[in-house]
Amino acid sequence: MKIICEKHFTAAEYFSKELGEYVCNKCLVESQGLTAIDEQTKKYMCDFDEIRKNTMESILKNRKNVNTMLEWKDSIRHELMVVKEEFSKAIDQYTDKFVESLREIDQSSELALFQGEDKRQSMQLLEMEKKFESVE
Repeated sequence: MKIICEKHFTAAEYFSKELGEYVCNKCLVESQGLTAIDEQTKKYMCDFDEIRKNTMESILKNRKNVNTMLEWKDSIRHELMVVKEEFSKAIDQYTDKFVESLREIDQSSELALFQGEDKRQSMQLLEMEKKFESVE
């Protein structure tokens, strides 16, 4: 004697405790929200599994390359910092030499005639501004 599913009119081969009745394969699939997989989908899933496997192999094989790239980046950063420091030192040395050369010029006897010239020029400029204001 076979029990027949009233909904699909097929053999009810399973007993559902939730529903409290015998159900067929189609009812079971529907109640669980399952989707049947056809041959085309199976092929795509096999391809996907193969791609996933190949990806994992590539990641594992190339893990050492990631470390190599990190070491490479660190070494470049280090060399750039060394160049920056040397460049900064060269600029500081040039600036110091330039300042020293200006001190030598300021202390030379040839410029003794011009000592205080900056202040004199500033005073003349202030006087001209006062005259201009008084004319307005």
